[in-house]
Amino acid sequence: MLYWTPTGSDNDYNLKNGKLSSDGEPLFLDADITLVATQAVHEKDSFDEKYDENADYAFSGNSDSTGLENNTDTAAMTVEIASAEQLLAFAQAVNSGNTYEGYTVKLTSDVGLGGYDWQPIGADTGANVFAGSFDGNGHTVRGLTVDVEENAGLFGCVIGDIANVNVDGAYIKSQSRAGGIVAFVYGDVTGCSVTNTIIEAIDESGASGGNAGSIVGESGDGVFAITGNTAQKVRLTANRDCGVIAGSVSADTSAAMADNTADNVGVKWSGYGAEGENIGPNPENAHVGVVR
Repeated sequence: MLYWTPTGSDNDYNLKNGKLSSDGEPLFLDADITLVATQAVHEKDSFDEKYDENADYAFSGNSDSTGLENNTDTAAMTVEIASAEQLLAFAQAVNSGNTYEGYTVKLTSDVGLGGYDWQPIGADTGANVFAGSFDGNGHTVRGLTVDVEENAGLFGCVIGDIANVNVDGAYIKSQSRAGGIVAFVYGDVTGCSVTNTIIEAIDESGASGGNAGSIVGESGDGVFAITGNTAQKVRLTANRDCGVIAGSVSADTSAAMADNTADNVGVKWSGYGAEGENIGPNPENAHVGVVR
């Protein structure tokens, strides 16, 4: 039951028991009410009217470098990441010049990054790259939000391998290179998934704005395995070189790609640059935008 006491001039009326009554009279109304939950922070990852399950993404943005250090075995060259705070500390370490070359880094729990502006692990193609092996152990990173000039993704620039990590409910944006898992990689990407995600590589000047994929933005020259990955409910927009799994790969990597699946993945031209340049399925490989 709703209860309302109106206010205003005597010329305003409300309905009471089917009759008009003057101001000051309370309104009682029997009604069936449907409440709809909406997402203030993560609305960009909504693809239907269903509120996201397990939507406990909120992240304070605090870094746990002590926990990361405690979980690092320098003798065995392994690192275990058990929280969003430790994942942030790991990203900050890489982006400060620690490449973790030769290390195996394992994610040991699901993490939520909601409400935090994520700087990709491996921020650039120079000294700040990740050069180890990352194993997500089937865990999921939820609520990822990335908005950078280039190399947008959970990972930015990687000279190494990434496996078994899932990204769900992400919004990833750059002017050049964007991938749900990694933007630019010289290495294998296997057994990963990206779901309920929006990815954009848009440069309004038309100068770049390319290399966007659900899993990989661009794979470097060479032969690398992009296999066993899954994309579901992903929307991709780019100026050029945009594919459902990878935006741009070498001919050798394209030939080696296998067992990747894409369901309900949309690919479209941004409206900037040359219209439809390598947007969508490539004749040589339906899962990529361009084969170099």
